[in-house]
Amino acid sequence: NSILEFFGIFLNTLDPSAIGRYEKIKKEADSSRFDDIDIIIGTYPEIDCIYLAKYLSKKLACPYIADIRDLVDFSDGIPKEFKHNVKLDIAIEKFVLKNASAIVPVTFGYKEMLRKRYPHKKIKVVYNGWESASETYEIESRGVMPDCKYLYYAGVIYEHRLESFVLLAQCIKEVNEKEHIEFVIRSTGPLENEKKMKAIIKKNGLDGIVKVLEPEKGETVRSEQMTAYINVVLSTIHFDDEELMATIPGKTFELLPFDNPILAIVPEGSDVSKLLKRTNKGIGTTEKSKIIDFILGSEGKFRGNNKVLAFSREKQAEKYCKIMDGILAGR
Repeated sequence: NSILEFFGIFLNTLDPSAIGRYEKIKKEADSSRFDDIDIIIGTYPEIDCIYLAKYLSKKLACPYIADIRDLVDFSDGIPKEFKHNVKLDIAIEKFVLKNASAIVPVTFGYKEMLRKRYPHKKIKVVYNGWESASETYEIESRGVMPDCKYLYYAGVIYEHRLESFVLLAQCIKEVNEKEHIEFVIRSTGPLENEKKMKAIIKKNGLDGIVKVLEPEKGETVRSEQMTAYINVVLSTIHFDDEELMATIPGKTFELLPFDNPILAIVPEGSDVSKLLKRTNKGIGTTEKSKIIDFILGSEGKFRGNNKVLAFSREKQAEKYCKIMDGILAGR
């Protein structure tokens, strides 16, 4: 890591804190406690979980699955003096996953990308899925929510999401020439991008239309999502951004069982767009005219179909169990 730092190279597979955790647990863990384990799942991120799965698999003589929820190809927010060496990251990943019995990515797009690296590996998709939607929450924050229709987003504002926010803000401005509809954002940072977002709002005269609020506890966010006119998903606006085109933010699934529509700012053909189309829950697009038409004409529509049920965590867990059964049966 000192050498990597000297040359300004960033690697997800050799992250110093992850390596530190791996060495600490490897040293302190009592492996005799795990004698009755049949199979191990190591989830990335972070990479120490994969290293530990590989280590314990060898020590206990049982198979392990690499559960991939992000790709090592992806980096966001690394210091400017560092450059991500993606090829080296992938080379190390290949070495680490050499003995994995299966790779389980969280989207079909990830599967397609991983298939090119691992043509002979068992690769099965298990989506993040949604939890029970039966809970109802008292709307504690109604005092700060607008009385009119509002679009709603809660989450991190990464650099790529900032770009999609700008596109949506432009559309919201045009929408308000016909109907007063606001956009409420519960930002969880980073502070630098939040400041950029507020500057964009001010520069474009959107103060009365787009509001950035403080983060709130999960129950409050959920109640605000349930009463929103449209829930928003922000992602990349670049069609050639292969990794993000294949990413489905976990919160997208949590929005599926609600009655209100979902608007994803992401190119058509992305995994998010395909999911929304398949479940009849909304659209994913970066075309301004389609975004504006969707905002103005979605009331009472896009309530979802029976395919929404297939993306529950219960159904996805059943799928995962079958993958594990198949590995153990083939031993």
